[in-house]
Amino acid sequence: MKLKKYIIKLQKLAEKHPEAEVVYSKDDEGNGYQPVHFDPSAGRFEDGEWEPDDNTEEFTEKINAVCLN
Repeated sequence: MKLKKYIIKLQKLAEKHPEAEVVYSKDDEGNGYQPVHFDPSAGRFEDGEWEPDDNTEEFTEKINAVCLN
């Protein structure tokens, strides 16, 4: 899912449930849930590997994903 579409969905939920807590699922089978503690961060996601933004101009051009937790 692209970030813009995700944000639109979140905005609709925020309008209906502004006081809702944000949680995440530990896995795709719903075997546990925990609250979100960290701000989202930008970075590069490729071949299942995550590399956080190092705040250099060269890296900023390569950002292709946002990590939610």
